[in-house]
Amino acid sequence: NGGGGNPNPAPDPEEEVIITLPDPNSPDSPCKQLQNLLIPDPQNKKLVPNIRPQIRWLQGKVDEKVEYGVEIKKVINVNDDMVYTPTQVESESSSEVILYIGRLMMGWLHTHPKSGYGMFSFADVKFLKEGYEATLEENKAEIFTIIVCRDKIDPTKTNTYTLKIDDIAALGTKTDTIWNNPDYLSLNEKERFDAIHFVQGQEYHYYEDE
Repeated sequence: NGGGGNPNPAPDPEEEVIITLPDPNSPDSPCKQLQNLLIPDPQNKKLVPNIRPQIRWLQGKVDEKVEYGVEIKKVINVNDDMVYTPTQVESESSSEVILYIGRLMMGWLHTHPKSGYGMFSFADVKFLKEGYEATLEENKAEIFTIIVCRDKIDPTKTNTYTLKIDDIAALGTKTDTIWNNPDYLSLNEKERFDAIHFVQGQEYHYYEDE
């Protein structure tokens, strides 16, 4: 019976621990990129995303029974300027708004109805990952998604949440692990989403009777 000391020695209290965080003022930082989305465009030249009017439009839709959304696309206009073009989308026959991914897309916004989730759903996160993968390389740093929804504790309040990607590999691993859970493998796509969202809904659904 040999001894060998403690295999998990206690950390040295004198040892300095350094944590490096990204500079929030760096033009490449997610915080700075999100701030840039709010730059106003008083002359409507569309040279900046200017998403504040889109957020306000969605805030007026949170009490609807269906979802509303906005797609932000980056295109080159006739003057060879890179411009941001928002498209508002209404869902008239389904609770879920249909948004599209593609090479020119760089952002999406949508509502969750009052009877929906008070946070991003799994489908929202999976959609963001697939949107990131589908867009042009030069758009990837700007990719974002936003939801506007009622607060799940105080339904008189409206919240706006944003997601950006800084590690697509990690996000892919997380979403694939959930999507490929053995419990869901026998289900079709809709059934699989429903099963995942049922688990998520235990924490984030607004009302038990809706």
